[in-house]
Amino acid sequence: MNSTLLRIPLRNLLANKTTSLIVGSIIFFGTFLAVFCTAIIDSIDHSMTRSITSSVTGHLQVYSKDAKGKLMFFGGGFMGNADLGELPSFGPLREAVESLPEVQAVLPMGMVSTTVSSGGNRIDQTISAMRTASQQNDRVEFSALQGRLLAMTKDITLAQQHLLTIAQETGAIEEALQHLSVIQSDAFWDSFHQAPETSLQYLESHIAKLGETAQTTYFRNLGTDFSRFPQFFDRFEIVKGKPVPENHRGYLISSRWYEERLKHRIAREFDRIHKNRTLFGKTIANDADLKSRAERLPRQYRRITYELTPKNALKLERELSALLPEVKGDLPTRIQAFLTLNDSNFDERYAFFYKIIAPMLRLYWFNIGDTITLRAVTQAGYYKALNVKFFGTYRFKGLEESDLAGAFNLIDLLSFRELYGVMTEGMKEELSAIRRDVDIVDVEQDNIEDALFGDPEETSPEAISDTSFEATLESLTPHPKDVNHSFNPTEIDEGLALNAAVILHDFDKIADVQKKIEALGEKEGLNIQTIDWAEASGIVGQLITLVRVVIYIAIAIIFLVALVIINNSMVMATNDRTPEIGTMRAIGAHRRFVMQIFIIETLLLGSLSGLLGALASIAGIAYLGNVGIPAPAEFFVFLFSGDRLYPTLRTSHLLLGIASVILISVISTIYPARIATRVEPVVAMQGRD
Repeated sequence: MNSTLLRIPLRNLLANKTTSLIVGSIIFFGTFLAVFCTAIIDSIDHSMTRSITSSVTGHLQVYSKDAKGKLMFFGGGFMGNADLGELPSFGPLREAVESLPEVQAVLPMGMVSTTVSSGGNRIDQTISAMRTASQQNDRVEFSALQGRLLAMTKDITLAQQHLLTIAQETGAIEEALQHLSVIQSDAFWDSFHQAPETSLQYLESHIAKLGETAQTTYFRNLGTDFSRFPQFFDRFEIVKGKPVPENHRGYLISSRWYEERLKHRIAREFDRIHKNRTLFGKTIANDADLKSRAERLPRQYRRITYELTPKNALKLERELSALLPEVKGDLPTRIQAFLTLNDSNFDERYAFFYKIIAPMLRLYWFNIGDTITLRAVTQAGYYKALNVKFFGTYRFKGLEESDLAGAFNLIDLLSFRELYGVMTEGMKEELSAIRRDVDIVDVEQDNIEDALFGDPEETSPEAISDTSFEATLESLTPHPKDVNHSFNPTEIDEGLALNAAVILHDFDKIADVQKKIEALGEKEGLNIQTIDWAEASGIVGQLITLVRVVIYIAIAIIFLVALVIINNSMVMATNDRTPEIGTMRAIGAHRRFVMQIFIIETLLLGSLSGLLGALASIAGIAYLGNVGIPAPAEFFVFLFSGDRLYPTLRTSHLLLGIASVILISVISTIYPARIATRVEPVVAMQGRD
């Protein structure tokens, strides 16, 4: 009987080749899709996990139980950081958590938002250069700067005249136009050399303020321990400059932020077009965004002309004449022609821009080695400014094109504490010196009247409060003159942190270690709470879950469609074989026997087709694992943890894919088989007539 159960299904499969081929193809495709998609899903999941845990979050994050907000690295408030409470002394927390054998390291962290200004406007810079040229009696340089200033003020005049036609309050505009008309007259410049300082003061007082204001941008900063951060976030690398020296204060700007926020506008536009053409295969002709950028670029020629020195202007005019001999006219006309881009001329002009024009411009707001002034609102609500040295730019390997991976600039923990509003011992000593110099005392509220109107000698020394004075005058504390000073490494552990990244030896033990840390916190009285990397990443963690759910739903829909198709195919095949079933029943075959034949047929066909589908998926994943799947847009760079996804295949993917498809096929077979076995033999055999 057992051999019969095998021979009959084999004979039926060979006898019904068309049906077998259709159903087998569906099972083949379903298996291929199941194995391939689950491998891709897991690879994306693994890549995104690696993107986040290897950039800033670590495997776990620890912060205060007293927090009023949630810790979120991505997707939280930008300038308004959530109230995370405080870890008042990082050392005991680090010592306790690192005592767990599963924990590799604990790194202190704290987020603070600051504003940064680009410095003076172009008119300020031009007037300053005119002052120098006038003092050096350099008439050629002065004449060129005068021409640049007149060109800029001519543009401002046109803008002010336009405002005059639409503004309700016109007094300030009319006054500005009056000052602009003064410096555009020959009389002003004729008198300049008789009284240069008076004329320069007039320009500084009335004209400089009409130029564009200094640009301001927001920096989201992550304070941490620079001596340990690169050790445990192994994707971290310096792009330009150098690392902050060990136990020194300093600042690192995200390479992505430096290139796309702090770079000259024209250079940014060239970079954007170049990146989309080379990385994502887009063209100016066919991509709406690139086409729009290319169309706007010629109108921004002043961003180049306003920054050229006289010598550079002459040099650039010669170079452009050689590059574009067909273009006639002055330098602005040639620059506009140069900035008119299309797919055929872009590569040549991109190279020309960086070889000839870029060295003539102020390419970045700050250069490596500069001192940057960061301004923040402290936790206590007052303003704080701090000078830090800009040592270089950094990135996380493989995430160069990801905005999320470059969402933070890195600052040393001690500087973070100052911007956050923590009083250091040095600052307290300076305040004490100020108190002694100016003979200021603080008085308790109950003793105010006596202190103001009574005998000063009667004021009790116990009434003096140190903390209230410090809280009031902290923002007036002088900044350290040496912004590149070193510090004692013990200060890292002795001071405050807002949160801490926990790095584990084994990623798969996250849940167990999280419970252990929480239990340890209760035992040691650390007053902490622990969350995993997915929760700490905020909106990105939700995105990972969403991507996974969407792909699984897509696979489920495909399986459902396959189920319906297989079911319909089997119903049709069963109806065609009704006479055969009737004959089998007439010679004594039981319904169970007939049902077994159908199920074995499906199992044989499903196993063979599923195996072929699995082999095809193995070949597909192996190929993509070598060449990679290119990221079609910037967002996918973060999903893929790089510009390409290199999927991998595990045994579990094969077993799950084959088993699920065969199960669906068997389920699809049961229904039509039950229908067939319920047909009476006499009725079934009549189907032959």
